[in-house]
Amino acid sequence: MPIATGTIEVIGFLSDLIASFTIGGKTYKFHAPARDVELFVCSNATLDYPALEVLEGKLSFDATLGESSISVTIHGPGTPGAPIKINGPLDTPVTMPRQFGGEGTWSS
Repeated sequence: MPIATGTIEVIGFLSDLIASFTIGGKTYKFHAPARDVELFVCSNATLDYPALEVLEGKLSFDATLGESSISVTIHGPGTPGAPIKINGPLDTPVTMPRQFGGEGTWSS
């Protein structure tokens, strides 16, 4: 499966999860609500995906925010045997690790 590097963070008053990766000169972003999640930045995230075609539309996700790392699994049409994964170390540790999930949208 192809791999790309980029960033993932929870920012802003409404705690929006935003992951951003540039692949072949094009930027792909995954945006999702992350209510009640401590703000964090991971500037060295890894995206593991089965094909570019799955990086589009609205998909469900599950995330684990650890004290020093983030792990996100994105599920949806066309990804049953090979989910999209985003992982990486946090730039600064968080004090409230937790699991969260919901639905997010890919855009490019």
